[in-house]
Amino acid sequence: ADNMYAMQFDVAYDKEKVDFANATSVDNSKYIVSAKDNNGTITVVVATKGVAIENDKDIVNLEFTAKAAGENIAFNITYGEISDEEGKIIDMADEATTVTIIEGTVDPEPEVDKTALKIAIDYADEIVANGGLEGVVPAVVKEFNESLAQAKEVYGNDDVTEVEVDAAFKRLVNSIWMLEFKQGNKEALQVLADSVKALVEKEYTSDSWANLQRALGEAEKVIADENAMQEEVDEALNNLKTAIDALVKKNINKTALQSLVNKVEGLNKDKYIKSTWDKFEKALKDAEKVLANEDATQEEVDAAYNNLLKSYL
Repeated sequence: ADNMYAMQFDVAYDKEKVDFANATSVDNSKYIVSAKDNNGTITVVVATKGVAIENDKDIVNLEFTAKAAGENIAFNITYGEISDEEGKIIDMADEATTVTIIEGTVDPEPEVDKTALKIAIDYADEIVANGGLEGVVPAVVKEFNESLAQAKEVYGNDDVTEVEVDAAFKRLVNSIWMLEFKQGNKEALQVLADSVKALVEKEYTSDSWANLQRALGEAEKVIADENAMQEEVDEALNNLKTAIDALVKKNINKTALQSLVNKVEGLNKDKYIKSTWDKFEKALKDAEKVLANEDATQEEVDAAYNNLLKSYL
């Protein structure tokens, strides 16, 4: 095509046999070349510096580094497009070519460094030998043992990658750090929980009893958790102690109030004016509510007695 001012095409190559090295312009005064390698396919873009592309001349140099000698190594040009000065796109025909590499060398894979992993493994083995797993929460012990086994497997495998070695090292080091998570001593918490269970509910107000039961429930969860640490045990113990201290006994004397209610319950409404009777009737109902309330305080009982007595007299 004539009067073409830009082009783009892909070159597919065998990345097992060659590595892409560089893309350059044959004539820097006329062409600007850029290229991007994407896992075995190079996308090449050519723009001119105000001149038309010369179809019968080379424009781009693609350089590859041979990995080894070999025949019929293919390079396929696909998805080609060129555009004229007005931006009109024209598709290019696919092309293919092969070359024979006379000489080549394969760069040896760099040896994976396992030094840090070996140091971590030796340290972990020393921890086990010295009883370092005693008292550690079971979940942490399980992770430690699994990470140590994985690290030893990776260390003994000559085909592992650097990424695999690094992952095994990080997991083992993290599990070593987690050995600080010791099981909490639950003896005091268990004793206190057992003591709370021996209390009698009817002797305490409902609110204070409910608060105690909530604290007891949390304490029992901690006792049952084999992975609970000392910090959690101490918190549950303190909360249970606080709830015990907040218990309110039902030592309320309602005898006088009950006697007064019994005395005035039989009064005849017809012997009182309406305003007096309404006031009395309200005081009586309030007194009966206090009598029925198991959580009523002594102050509430005394107030109900005084109000009823005033409305009666």
